Amino acid sequence: MEFFRNAKAVRMRNVHEKYLMADEDEETVTQDRTGSDKRARWTVEPVCGSFEVICLRSCYGNYLTASNKRFLLGATWRKVVLSKPNRLGFNQQKLM
Repeated sequence: MEFFRNAKAVRMRNVHEKYLMADEDEETVTQDRTGSDKRARWTVEPVCGSFEVICLRSCYGNYLTASNKRFLLGATWRKVVLSKPNRLGFNQQKLM
């Protein structure tokens, strides 16, 4: 979490040098080699009272959220999706 402590925004790149990007449908995320696109920028929002929890907001105002949907058939990984702020399941007032 020390990487996010002083960050205002981040771009997340995987080992294949692809960036995590918010899709234009405002619900899904994709990967792309173009990290300069505004969709690859995630705003870091720390949760008050916690040094271990942050929220990542897309350029569309939705938050990066783990889902219960499987990423691939037979895999244990879960899909990551974008959620509206009121559907996150935590108190919005706790955000800075």
